Amino acid sequence: MALTEITSKGIKDATIVDADIATGTITAARLGNDCVGSAELQNSAVATVNIADQAVDLTKLPHGDGTSNGKFLRSNNGADPTWETVSTTPEGTTILSTGESGGTKFLREDGDGSCSWQTVNTTPEGTAVLSTGESGGTKFLREDGDGSCSWQTVSTTPADGSITQAKVNFPVSNRNLMINGAMLVAQRGAGPNEALGYGTVDRFEVEYSNVDQDPSQAQVDVASGTPAFQAGFRKAYKIINGNQTNNAGAGDQLYFRTTLEARDIACSGWDYTSTSSYITLSFWIKSSVAQNFYGYIRTHDGTNYHYPFETGSLTQNTWTKVTKTIPGNANLQFDNDIDKGLQITWLGYFGTNQTSSNATLNTWRATGSGNDYTPDNTVTWYETDDATLELTGVQLEVGSVATDFEHKQYNQDLTLCQRYYYTPLDGTANAPIGSGTYSYGVRAIVHFPVQMRTGPSIVANTATDQFYYQYGGNTDWFNTMTLSQSNRFGARVQADGNVSNPTAGAALMMATESSSAVLAFNAELL
Repeated sequence: MALTEITSKGIKDATIVDADIATGTITAARLGNDCVGSAELQNSAVATVNIADQAVDLTKLPHGDGTSNGKFLRSNNGADPTWETVSTTPEGTTILSTGESGGTKFLREDGDGSCSWQTVNTTPEGTAVLSTGESGGTKFLREDGDGSCSWQTVSTTPADGSITQAKVNFPVSNRNLMINGAMLVAQRGAGPNEALGYGTVDRFEVEYSNVDQDPSQAQVDVASGTPAFQAGFRKAYKIINGNQTNNAGAGDQLYFRTTLEARDIACSGWDYTSTSSYITLSFWIKSSVAQNFYGYIRTHDGTNYHYPFETGSLTQNTWTKVTKTIPGNANLQFDNDIDKGLQITWLGYFGTNQTSSNATLNTWRATGSGNDYTPDNTVTWYETDDATLELTGVQLEVGSVATDFEHKQYNQDLTLCQRYYYTPLDGTANAPIGSGTYSYGVRAIVHFPVQMRTGPSIVANTATDQFYYQYGGNTDWFNTMTLSQSNRFGARVQADGNVSNPTAGAALMMATESSSAVLAFNAELL
């Protein structure tokens, strides 16, 4: 009788081998469901050539139990196939926690074959996560340079000491209220000379009284390699003391001074009646004698007030920069005019007629007629024969910070100085002075290069035939000049002495014959 069905139960293990089955004899129609299992066939007993195409399908293989649901059958490279779980992660990756919600998270591939949920953060990967619920408010988010971020408070008030000069953008020009603070301009000559008052450096004067021997003043070079030289200064104003043989007297005085117009202070931007508004004075000073020196600032409108200061102990023959920050005061007054407004004085020596042991430094006080300008002065420098005191780099500016000195070109300072003193001569012979016509004397017009502070007086020396004038091919000499008329824009000068009067209305030109001739126009604040 023919066999109609072969089941796995009807065949002894390993009884059918490849040699017993002809190629293509096993078909799907000849196999019942679940009839062929791995246990019923000898390893490699049935070759693929013996099984017809598509003869074995899933219905012919054991289905296992319900645990196979959602799995796939994987070929294991010659080993028995196995059921594998279907996963959305790559083979070998870590399976994420069951039921974990992404929420505000993202799935990151971690570079080691696994994935993980990561919190969505506006800071770069690896940075510190900010405190939960922290509000920016008036804060900003700062990247701290170490891979983390932090909230920082926005503040309009800088911490003490956090703003330095290098971090502040100061105006680059016209902040220095001083004129010729670098001591470059000396229209009267470099000296030395024993002139009292303005004698060498423009806008600065030397004053003295009751001395045994007159001191002298000069414009001098700043030595290379010194701190002042390295700060850009090439000239200084110098006092050379005389020989004060009778030592320091109560009425003796010797000092530097400069004077500013009231209008320049009134319109400077300094709220001078407010104690919270400041001007700052800075300067370089050098003494041939080691000691402390005093000085003061003085007003000249309304009730005069002065403000004493000190340099501190100076090292012998060493340039030292001194800075003084000066507050306003409710009693100060500066009129909007061209007269004296503010004077700055540096003392070589004041006798006790002008000082007091009770004088208070760094405070404004009403100026009286007595002894309250500064504390009593040390006498060492004054009693040293030929002792010297030098000054340069003087700057006065609005504000409580001493900025670097505002260096100006020579011509800028010269132009500012010519408001107060102007000479058309340059120390050479045959320097032209002016031109004019003969009318009531030999006269010429001199035009000023800038508007002077006020109509000036004339400064002229007298020497035989040091000036001359020419007219119609003729030349005549004279000794000095006088001022016929002046205003802020020019002057009319007149030859003084025995001159041959030319024809009325004749054109003429004046000039110098000598390099030592002096002719200038003075509108200084005295």
